[in-house]
Amino acid sequence: MTSTDGALSTTLTLRQRVLITVGITIAAMVTLLDTAIVSVALAHMQGGLSVDQDQISWVITAYLVVLAVMTPPTGWLASYFGRKPLFLVSVSAFGVASLLCGLSNSLGQIIFLRIVQAAFGAFLVPLTQAAVLDVHPRETHGKAIALWSFGMTFGSFFGPTLGGHIIEEWSWRGAFFIVVPFCIVAFALIFAYLPNESVRRDRPFAFTGYLLLAVGIATLQLMLDRGEREDWFSSRGIVTAAVVAGTCLLLFTMHSIFSSRPFFNLKLLTDRNFAPAMLVMFFNGVMQFTMVTIMPLFLQNMLGYSAILAGYVLTPRAIGAMIGNGMAAHIIDRIDPRAMAIAGLLCMATAFYWLYGFTTEVGPLLITGIIILQGLGISIVHVPLNVMAFSTLDPELRADGAAVINLLRNVGGSIGVAALITLLTRNTRENRATLLEQVTPYNKIFHWQSMPDQWNPNNLHSLAMLEAEVTRQASLIAYINDFKLVFFMVLAMIPLILIMRRPARP
Repeated sequence: MTSTDGALSTTLTLRQRVLITVGITIAAMVTLLDTAIVSVALAHMQGGLSVDQDQISWVITAYLVVLAVMTPPTGWLASYFGRKPLFLVSVSAFGVASLLCGLSNSLGQIIFLRIVQAAFGAFLVPLTQAAVLDVHPRETHGKAIALWSFGMTFGSFFGPTLGGHIIEEWSWRGAFFIVVPFCIVAFALIFAYLPNESVRRDRPFAFTGYLLLAVGIATLQLMLDRGEREDWFSSRGIVTAAVVAGTCLLLFTMHSIFSSRPFFNLKLLTDRNFAPAMLVMFFNGVMQFTMVTIMPLFLQNMLGYSAILAGYVLTPRAIGAMIGNGMAAHIIDRIDPRAMAIAGLLCMATAFYWLYGFTTEVGPLLITGIIILQGLGISIVHVPLNVMAFSTLDPELRADGAAVINLLRNVGGSIGVAALITLLTRNTRENRATLLEQVTPYNKIFHWQSMPDQWNPNNLHSLAMLEAEVTRQASLIAYINDFKLVFFMVLAMIPLILIMRRPARP
């Protein structure tokens, strides 16, 4: 597929560009919306299908593994078959598979259809990211990326709340049916307005490199997803997965360096803006998936919120993100994007700094304010980061670049969630053991006159209450340690932004 910077945009009217952007953004949004809603529906699916927790987890695991494996070849497939045909086949296959998931009556059927969903859904976000830049002229890239980011925000942030209501009012099947109308609208707009482009079939598929990368990513994803359940490296299966993943990814790196036909174009690594953007996107994945995973656990386990109430408390993050997208769209062309990205990182750092000062008495208003600040920071970072990452990249490398960026974001999220959940579990256990050492009749603190009678370690009933409180405090310390780690991770991204080059003014 040939492409020149701005060439496609000059043949399209403003109305066509807007409708194309809306259509392809909806196509990408359905993958995030589906993931968020299905995650909420797992418990209901488990009861409806009469399976245990380990079995139902494969609905998510299979999807994530295939999604990671199928993202890298997006650029080659778009070049060989054409971007528009790949868009249409992917969004229609995703919608049909989602419809059939909602009609399925067995776990095996659902897992198979989730694999189909992931195999085609993996192409949609990278295709959209590259297409947004191609259909808009250079001077409006910032506004186009902001609109695209708004769609991504809707899918990932409103998904849990929307899913909770659909499941409560209907059933878990509605979690799959809800994305079908979005797929129909996206298909219609893409079919009607996205132009056909010439294909390029002189670039052979680097099968060896892809096979090494696919096996490495698949086993890494399996290891990360199953590790906590199987006690990590005490499990032979996890050890085997780690060895296979490490070996394949090392061989893939060597193949990329020494092969005359690497799977990814090595020019991606030499681009001054794109190379650091890959690292930023990896850490950004860690941070974003952390907020989506750890915060609901904190609200429900530590503060006693219900699942629906936790969803409502977390929903204002979308408000912050919308405000950030609107701000970014208006000022991205007027100021240095690096300054905007750093401002967004500082917003997120401030939010996580406040988080690790939390106690179990924190009120919902403060949490909501921090959640809004997180959403604001995410969007303020996301828009300039994408503009800078692709501003110096050859337009012909955009599809490959978008695939790499999204792969790193997803892998970063998987690694981040696995690491933080593991740290949370282990720190809770270690903190609990340390605190329980102090619960003895000989500790002078229990002899203070201000100490309530129910904290008397000489009484069996009081000991049970003390143990419950110690466990709660140990968990709180573990959550705070996770938030503190992410805080320092956010600060570590600032130097990577500073070494990027400011895009030339169009």
